[in-house]
Amino acid sequence: MQEAHVAQEAASFASDIMPIFERSCVSCHGAFNEEADSVVTEEALDMTTYEGVMGGSMWGTVVEPGDAAGSILYDMVLEGDMPEDGDPLPQEEIELIGAWIDAGAENN
Repeated sequence: MQEAHVAQEAASFASDIMPIFERSCVSCHGAFNEEADSVVTEEALDMTTYEGVMGGSMWGTVVEPGDAAGSILYDMVLEGDMPEDGDPLPQEEIELIGAWIDAGAENN
């Protein structure tokens, strides 16, 4: 597993992390589906808010504050497993997510 995120400065959830989630994650984890007239939250994970991300999925937490390497969310983007229906995240975005988690995954 890569550890490049350690050297990154702490990222801001609002200005750095949420835009990544909005662009790459919420179509499956929090978007409104007009056909079904409901919100899509695959695996019961809602990534439209900080509280939703930290609330985790049907399988439990996806972010372990202070431990990117132990966070399912980080592992999934690092390995290219997520986003499932899109291009893998660029390395610099993966590093930002890792830095944010390692810094405590604060709602900043």
